[in-house]
Amino acid sequence: MADKSKGPVIVLIFLLLVAIAAAALCFRELQKEKQTSARLLSEKEQLEKSEKSNKKEIARLNESIEGLKIQRDEQQAKVQEYERKIAAFKDELEIEKKAKEDALSAIEKSKEELSSLKASKAKAEAELKVAKDTLHSVQEQLAAIEKAKESSLQKPKEEAKQESKPQDVQLEKIVVASSGSSRAATAASPQIQSAPEQASTQTPVEGKVLVVNKEYDFVVVSIGQKDNIAVSDALEVFRNNKKLGEMKVEEVRDTMSVATPNNKDIIRQIKEDDRVVRKI
Repeated sequence: MADKSKGPVIVLIFLLLVAIAAAALCFRELQKEKQTSARLLSEKEQLEKSEKSNKKEIARLNESIEGLKIQRDEQQAKVQEYERKIAAFKDELEIEKKAKEDALSAIEKSKEELSSLKASKAKAEAELKVAKDTLHSVQEQLAAIEKAKESSLQKPKEEAKQESKPQDVQLEKIVVASSGSSRAATAASPQIQSAPEQASTQTPVEGKVLVVNKEYDFVVVSIGQKDNIAVSDALEVFRNNKKLGEMKVEEVRDTMSVATPNNKDIIRQIKEDDRVVRKI
């Protein structure tokens, strides 16, 4: 009977122990859950705080992004403005470069022209020197020709003087012999003197070509101051009654003159001993 009463008690104690163990286990799990809940709650609060902070940071970042966008737009506008200025500077540089190249080209051209002018000047000086030497030589030739011509004309003059003396003596005899004849002689003498003057004014002055200088385009003719030739007079050149051309008197001597053709091409046609006539 006693063994039968111990069995339920043992079972009850076992159940009680099991219940206590289960309660302890439940309490422990509950504590763990509480701790886990507390930890999760703490993490949640931290996450919420972190979220709020992140939202604030996101808002701040969004503001920063908006500011950066505005700055970006401003910088882009500045970049475009700088690009326009750079393009304008490039255009100005191209214009200046072209102007510089044109200036350098003009300078080079001026240098070439200056060199050409210097060369032309040197050539002109050399030609001037040769022309002066040639002119001096021609003047000497003219002087020699004039002297030779004067010496050749001196003899006919002396002979004419010697021939005229007997006529003068005879004229004086006639004057002494008769007064009427003297009147006739005096009346006739003016006619004799005026006739050559009238003929000289009407008859054109003629001469001939003495020298032809084809290098410097001038001609020396055998008429001068004694023939009433003056500078700028017009002369005509003939050969066998054929007119070759006209010339202009540039320099006059006593018995000869220097003339230049109006057309330089006829200098090749003119020859010595061609007939020269002063144009009336």
